[in-house]
Amino acid sequence: MYNRTHTNYCQADCFGTLRKKRQGQADMIRVKVKEIAQSRGISQRQLFLRSGLDIRIIQRVMRDPFVNITLHTLDKLAETLDVDASELIESVRREDLPPTDDSSEKL
Repeated sequence: MYNRTHTNYCQADCFGTLRKKRQGQADMIRVKVKEIAQSRGISQRQLFLRSGLDIRIIQRVMRDPFVNITLHTLDKLAETLDVDASELIESVRREDLPPTDDSSEKL
């Protein structure tokens, strides 16, 4: 029988949100929209106007590179930035992320 817990695969839920799973533990998908937009001199406002996406979506993506977005949003952003959608995402292992303030011990 095929066991998915030992393979790498991507899955899209019913809203088209991309999630990557690896050996039973989910990796984080980081969206690199902010870096690519800045390197091309495109502001949040310009990205909003050119993409036709809601400004709140643009603000969330620029503020939080680990935000869940739909495949439709990813495609629109890639089209607007004139890059392949695969260039906008990267997989980051959870253990490679810096600790957050919430997880640190308080003295």
